[in-house]
Amino acid sequence: MGAMSTISPSRPCNLCGESTATLVHEGRDRMHPREGTYHLLRCSNCGLIFLDPLPPPEEIATFYPQEYTCFSPAQSRGRFRGLEARRGIRRLCRAVTGVAPHPGRILDVGCGTGDFLAGMRDLGWDVQGVEPNSHAAGYARTVNRLRVEERPFADGLFAPESFDVVTLWHVLEHVPDPAQTLGATARLLRRGGSAVITVPNVESWDARLFGPHWAGLDVPRHLFLFPREVLRRYLEEAHLVYTRDACVTGGTGGLITSLRFWTAAWPGPRGLRGAATQLIGSLPIRLVAWPYGLAGRLTTRGSFITVFARRP
Repeated sequence: MGAMSTISPSRPCNLCGESTATLVHEGRDRMHPREGTYHLLRCSNCGLIFLDPLPPPEEIATFYPQEYTCFSPAQSRGRFRGLEARRGIRRLCRAVTGVAPHPGRILDVGCGTGDFLAGMRDLGWDVQGVEPNSHAAGYARTVNRLRVEERPFADGLFAPESFDVVTLWHVLEHVPDPAQTLGATARLLRRGGSAVITVPNVESWDARLFGPHWAGLDVPRHLFLFPREVLRRYLEEAHLVYTRDACVTGGTGGLITSLRFWTAAWPGPRGLRGAATQLIGSLPIRLVAWPYGLAGRLTTRGSFITVFARRP
């Protein structure tokens, strides 16, 4: 994501209010192709990366079709991908119990179909979800039998200081106001409570290797991208104390998606690109890529980074 030119964005930086930025990416929707080109800018002052202009709410809703991955329960993804998804859910649960070993009350913001919350409930936790997508929220309520608020996350949705843990797995990059979201998160936490936040890792090996084809860019769904120090500053502004970070999610998934985007951009016969895309998603390729994913997790250079913070 090399710098191209300095411009004035259509709105000030969400973190520091700066009114100048650098163009770092111009591209189309690779996940769910649509018309239009989208621009990611980097704030000239703090380094926050953001989509500009910010689409209106009614347009943002169209970025998430029913087949969007997060709206698909683990058991609907086929044998191998379903197994991979269930293993991922167990990792999420372990990440939470690592910072909060005793069951309490947990809120998952953007809970999707609720598979993670169902896993936490099995561990004895009192669980609550927020999910604005009606299809995913309906599945969470009817199949996973969860309490889910079907509306955007904001202040006033729950009583202050009512949760021991609030999780935002792959959510913060999608919201139009990260500062407001983190402020609301902090106010919901009891004293000593923990926030667990996962975002694309702009300092990952994948980001450097794939550049404009990196899955973490994901315009136009990703409205913001956060370098690690930028995310630390956001936490400070919300009166949350950063404790540590780790690569909990993604594994080889980010690599596989980036490879698919890369091969889709190849010149040449369409059939060749299709065959390469099918091969990339195969079990042998995933097994070969596993050591790369493991190394990324161990060095915190995986495609996604999870930050742990607490309310003092």
